[in-house]
Amino acid sequence: MNERNAAVCLWLWDVLGFDMKKTADFLLTFPDPVAGYELAVRGELDPEIFPCRDLEKVTAKNLDSYASDLKYYADKNIDVITFYDKEYPMNLALSETPPPVLFVRGKIPETYKKPSVSLVGTRACTPSGAKFCARMAYGLALHGFAVASGISEGIESFALAGALQAPAANTTAVVPTSLDKIYPRESEYLCDFVAERGAAISVFPSDAKVPIRMTFTVANYVLAAISHGTILFEASPSSGSLSAVKAAKRQGKLLFAVPGQPGNHASDAANELIKKGARVCTGLNDVIDTYNEVYSPLFGGKIEKLKQSNVTKQRQSLKKREKDEQEKLLAALDETERKVLSGLTSPKPVDALCDELDISFPEIATALQSLELQGLVKNTEDGYVSSVG
Repeated sequence: MNERNAAVCLWLWDVLGFDMKKTADFLLTFPDPVAGYELAVRGELDPEIFPCRDLEKVTAKNLDSYASDLKYYADKNIDVITFYDKEYPMNLALSETPPPVLFVRGKIPETYKKPSVSLVGTRACTPSGAKFCARMAYGLALHGFAVASGISEGIESFALAGALQAPAANTTAVVPTSLDKIYPRESEYLCDFVAERGAAISVFPSDAKVPIRMTFTVANYVLAAISHGTILFEASPSSGSLSAVKAAKRQGKLLFAVPGQPGNHASDAANELIKKGARVCTGLNDVIDTYNEVYSPLFGGKIEKLKQSNVTKQRQSLKKREKDEQEKLLAALDETERKVLSGLTSPKPVDALCDELDISFPEIATALQSLELQGLVKNTEDGYVSSVG
């Protein structure tokens, strides 16, 4: 990372109010951003390239101040990648309005010369929609696709969780807030898992003051831009996920929609999209065949379909790995955690568990939090229950 370039990009993003349309002309005009900055602080830039004539705002914070922000992100294990860095995703760089800077945990997968796809949809998905989304994400990841999605509950979370089940998952989570203040809060753990197998990325710095609706719109633009195509699962006509669909369509990306039964309002947006020309997605072959038809020259060949026997072997290998990992977790539990886990053969509320095990509430609460984070218990409507198979 060139720290001077990074400081300029942080300055540009801040001064122009996190507006990609306003920053794009500057980025495309100046191969050396520092030269553009020096012209801007002297008030010598064409307004069409830099639409801010308020010199007080332009010079309110100097580059050294923005450079000091880089240490804050480094201490948080957050990488700052700018439009000028080789690590910046090529698909995003080639989009109409690339953001000047990305904040990254993990390593961004290759999404230009390898197949990549974004999965979007509603928070209020049906059980069947969630299951199909997770299966699709898993299958796409098995076939070498870099799978991207947001971090909201519903379709997006199931997409990431499904992709992460693949042994060689290359997954990207696009976060609509800064990476040190993830919203919704429960999605922070999902981002941790994604960062281990791919990357969690955001365009927003820690102190960004941006309306929440704008953050999701910007995140959905990035989500559509980083991939070759977008698949819409369940969504209503008013779903916020449709901003990703609009962005994909505007950028000329491949657009797929999963059809639903007539009368199933969860699929109203997808059915309408199909009427308007989106490709039908009923399974892996619909996506793989289309990518082979359109992108095989870019990828250097066709995506080879796995035989069912290979998919079965992958699933068996995954189950064995999960069992081995679970056994390691169980072996590392302390005495209180073991007692709590052994008492959760059926769902129980915390107060009942305290009485049964004669352990104090703080100890029980701490143990349950640890067990839940490790995936060994889950919280249901009837109380906590063991997840150990």
